[in-house]
Amino acid sequence: MGGVEAGEDPQDAILREVKEETGFTNIASIEKVPFEIQSFFYAAHKDVSRKAQESMYVIQLKDGTQIPTDPNETKNHDIERVASNEIE
Repeated sequence: MGGVEAGEDPQDAILREVKEETGFTNIASIEKVPFEIQSFFYAAHKDVSRKAQESMYVIQLKDGTQIPTDPNETKNHDIERVASNEIE
């Protein structure tokens, strides 16, 4: 899960996060899913309660071009490519 840095355009943040966390660089389109999620949680590592507002996007790739990623960025998730006709 990524975030928008202070002063960063959300579209630029999406491109950066996709590149950092997956290595994919050839993005054809970005489509915002028409709802948002709010969550409240305790961040034990910082000893604070937090509120997060999350937006989700569907990313379509031009092709499978990837660059190497930093293992620290990818250690907590797997990449799964799904064809659009397989999404329910």
